[in-house]
Amino acid sequence: MAVVVIGNGKSRQHMDLDKIKEKAWTFGCNALYRDFAPDYLLTVDGHITHEVLDSDYSLNNKVLISNMNPLPAEVRDSMEIPDDAILFENESTGYEFIYNGFRRHHHITWIKEKSQISHVPSPIYGGSAGIQTIRVAHEFYPKDIKYLIGFDVFGERDNIYDGTNAYPSKGAANTMSQEFIDGFKDLLNIYDDLIMKRVIDQDQSLENIPNVSEDELWQNLADNQKI
Repeated sequence: MAVVVIGNGKSRQHMDLDKIKEKAWTFGCNALYRDFAPDYLLTVDGHITHEVLDSDYSLNNKVLISNMNPLPAEVRDSMEIPDDAILFENESTGYEFIYNGFRRHHHITWIKEKSQISHVPSPIYGGSAGIQTIRVAHEFYPKDIKYLIGFDVFGERDNIYDGTNAYPSKGAANTMSQEFIDGFKDLLNIYDDLIMKRVIDQDQSLENIPNVSEDELWQNLADNQKI
């Protein structure tokens, strides 16, 4: 069986994600849902979680959230929101909602009743959605190699979704390289059975995580069946 974790770096833009999904269990995060539905989508940031759950995506696809517990609808009227808060609230569904506040930005995200939402396995390690997505993939399928695509890490920032809602502006500095490097080290320290391979044509590599070719990925997918 094969497991592919999809990051949002531009190195995976040319790859056929639908073909990958036919052969592998796929995990992705955040705005990936706009273009592709992985088997499991993880959202961490309040802005993008609000966007995902406000859409109909979770009615037909599995969404994993972290650190956000749904509240019953009747609690909403008794909530006190800070006067200086910038509040984002979608249309009430009368069912449940998630409240998420960070600094001045507060989100009240109403959930549709038949949404396929669940929580990531606890405890949570690492802040970035990409690192958490790898962790969840390993919790679900601990015996399989995790092939990472779109985890560009080094060089200039090149997230596919920069310049769109919940993301930095295009051309923003890459301030996350060290966070990713530290996150990968944490994963390897926590899981001594975790094997990761980064699918990318790049000289620079992560410690104990080899860079491999797309040919190796496709060969692995050809040799495996999604069961």
